[in-house]
Amino acid sequence: MASTEDVKLLMDYNLDLKNNRIYLQGDINETMTSCFIKGLNILVNETDDAEIFISSNGGDEYEAFAIHDAIVTCNINITTIGYGKVMSAAPLLLTCGDVRKCTKNCWFMVHEASYSMEHEKHTENFNTVKHIDSLESIWFDLMDKYTKTTKAKWKRLCQKDYYFKSDEAIKLGLIDEII
Repeated sequence: MASTEDVKLLMDYNLDLKNNRIYLQGDINETMTSCFIKGLNILVNETDDAEIFISSNGGDEYEAFAIHDAIVTCNINITTIGYGKVMSAAPLLLTCGDVRKCTKNCWFMVHEASYSMEHEKHTENFNTVKHIDSLESIWFDLMDKYTKTTKAKWKRLCQKDYYFKSDEAIKLGLIDEII
């Protein structure tokens, strides 16, 4: 039976300390990022190997980069496991693990960045577009680094909502194994 502390860790940080697992489920936002990084820091002090289970529609690019940076700088061996859906910003988080896996029925989706224009001035809108282009470029560079797929191909795939399953994720080099 799980202790009160184990249940609290799971509920507060999506952290299963007994199995060295952390769960990234839902929208990637500030709340998820804060919870994830706190949970990861607890794991780093407890183990040399951890699993991150990911099921997400994606979300905020800045928060995805923060989670990515926490994963790649945590100094433990990370296995990422996708299940359900790994979409939008979430594929970056799956692919930056030391070992990357997904379930057979996991669905993926990548697409170009989306945003809304809130400014009335042309220059401000132009600056927003330039900034979004730079965020996309960082995402493409990282995907090129972690996968068997070039930056140019990721750009082409992301010109529309591109859905694919685990077998194509293997071909693209997004994952190493289907479980």
